[in-house]
Amino acid sequence: MNPWESFFLQESSLAGWFGRLPVRGAGPGFQSSCRPARGPSPDQVYYVSWGTVRGIVLDEDERTIALRTLQQYGDGDCWAIDAAVVLPEQVDILIHSRRSQGGRCDTLELGSILQRVLTQTARRIGQVRGYWGPVWQEGHLERLVRDDEELRERWRLIRDQPVRRLLAAAPEDYAWFYQRTIWR
Repeated sequence: MNPWESFFLQESSLAGWFGRLPVRGAGPGFQSSCRPARGPSPDQVYYVSWGTVRGIVLDEDERTIALRTLQQYGDGDCWAIDAAVVLPEQVDILIHSRRSQGGRCDTLELGSILQRVLTQTARRIGQVRGYWGPVWQEGHLERLVRDDEELRERWRLIRDQPVRRLLAAAPEDYAWFYQRTIWR
C-alpha cells in the first residue's frame, strides 16, 4: 500500500457528522472516486478540489457558470454544498451527504454528482469560448473530513483562497465564493 492509500484509507469512529467510510483519493495521475458498498452514510462531509487543464484560466463569466452549476447541483435531496470557491484555475468545495429519501440517495455517489457538475460546466464554458476540448483536469482531490476541527480548517482554506491569491481584499468581496453555513 502506498502512502497516499494509507492516508486516505484511515477510518474515523467519531459520531454525529462523521461516519465511517474508507476514502480513496489524490496522488499523481490518480482519479479519485467514492464508491461505498451501499452509498454514502448520512451527513458525511468531503473536501473536494479540482483544477483546470493547463493553459485554461477561467474568466469572470466562466467562473459564474461554474459557481451557478455548483449551486444548482449542490442543493439536492442527497448532497448539499456548504462552501465553494471558484478560482481562475481551481475549484474547492465542502459537500455533505444528506439523509436518504426512501432509499433514493443510497445509490447516488459523490463521484456521479461531480461528474455531472464537471460535464455540465465544461459544456457551458465550451459554448462561451467556442472551444470543444477538456476544461478540467482528469481526477480530483477528495478528502473525507474527520472532525469539527478539520471541518473548520477546510472551510477557512476555501474562504481565504481569494485573499491569499490576491484576488480580493476580503473573502466576502470575492464574487465566486459561496457559503451556506458559517463555521467559526
